[in-house]
Amino acid sequence: MTINLENETPIPLRAAARHRLFKAKRGRALNFSTVWRWALHGCRGQRLETCRVGSTLCTSEAAIIRFIERLSDPDFPRDAATPSQVRAEHVAAEKALEAAGA
Repeated sequence: MTINLENETPIPLRAAARHRLFKAKRGRALNFSTVWRWALHGCRGQRLETCRVGSTLCTSEAAIIRFIERLSDPDFPRDAATPSQVRAEHVAAEKALEAAGA
């Protein structure tokens, strides 16, 4: 899924951290680094959709809603591999390439 800039208004990630749908404990805004991490690395296999407007990484209200819905839907497929499993697969692939002489 991507942000459709014709129908969705971009919101800088710093402003998205203060969005009404992203409330941390006791009604405070989320930390910007949390939203940044969701955009770059994701949460439970789901990434927050972003686009770049100039040098600013942005999302949209619709993308925030889609992200929350995906995280809330128990039937939505999630990535099964954890970061440590991905690293282990990478190391195994490198060893296989070395053994093959590549």
